[in-house]
Amino acid sequence: MLPAPLAAALLLGGCASLLDAPRLAYWCPSDLSFEVRLYEDMALLEGLRGHVVLERSPADQDGVLRYADPTVRAEFGLGVDQRLVRLNYTGIPESVYCE
Repeated sequence: MLPAPLAAALLLGGCASLLDAPRLAYWCPSDLSFEVRLYEDMALLEGLRGHVVLERSPADQDGVLRYADPTVRAEFGLGVDQRLVRLNYTGIPESVYCE
């Protein structure tokens, strides 16, 4: 039998991993790739240039998940299979589409 503090630590660790969002991998033109974890109120993007935390934007009726910060807007769930993401950077006039 495990001591109570050790058992509690193991149980809490298991709960935290169950509540964590899965990593989704995306590939974009120009050899850009990133991983994202989508939560209800934020998205965590990790790529070659580091990571960024985007806040959830108000949802429309179209089912697209929108997240943004002052430098980038991301829309997840686009396309026929809902597997595309569109990135709009403030300093770049064209959108970047990733799958």
